[in-house]
Amino acid sequence: MDRRIILFSFLFFFPILCHAQLKLGAKVAFTKVFVSSEAQLYDNVNDFVIYSLDLDRQQMLPSIGPTVYYKFSERFENRNLAAFIQLETLFNFRRTHFNFKNFLISINHEEQIVKRNSWIRVPIYGGFEFYKFRLGIGPMFSFLVHEQKVFGEIPDIREDARSFEPAAMVMAGVSFDNLVIDVSYEYHFNGVSEFLYYKEQINGFRDLPQFLSLNLSYLVPQKRKRW
Repeated sequence: MDRRIILFSFLFFFPILCHAQLKLGAKVAFTKVFVSSEAQLYDNVNDFVIYSLDLDRQQMLPSIGPTVYYKFSERFENRNLAAFIQLETLFNFRRTHFNFKNFLISINHEEQIVKRNSWIRVPIYGGFEFYKFRLGIGPMFSFLVHEQKVFGEIPDIREDARSFEPAAMVMAGVSFDNLVIDVSYEYHFNGVSEFLYYKEQINGFRDLPQFLSLNLSYLVPQKRKRW
């Protein structure tokens, strides 16, 4: 299913991009993750609470990767108005911080658990540019590269992160020749840590995370070859 989405997007955009101005470059994104959730309680067969898990916060290290930018303005009467499409592949590390209490050991027993996952993020967005200002919208597809298992030694708790994470994105920014600075907002459709299973049933945190990013892109125009 994931490959079909990428293939369909390529086949849809390819005829348009053949007539566009092409720029290649690199991008770095600094992201703040907004999540909120209460403690999750786990009980035994006698309905006594034996574990308590609190989602503290989620952190995202800077994302970095190549970007492809297409601009086409031939159909606009106003030469300062143009449309654009931008495709990116960003590598990213994400940390999820938990506070875990095991009442079977001690009523005051508490430990910090940090889960580290790595992702490939693929935003595909387009929009309009007017003078140096740009506004765009599009989907964000994230693919899990590596999942660190941190709950393996706790009885009855299992973790199995989804390999695919969809999101919607909107961005606004300014371009200075080859340098582009923009701010993007992402709304994700998977819970921040719904990958936790207790006694083989999903029992994690389903609060939908929201990402706010400051993005810096450096784009270099590519000359077209004449055949």
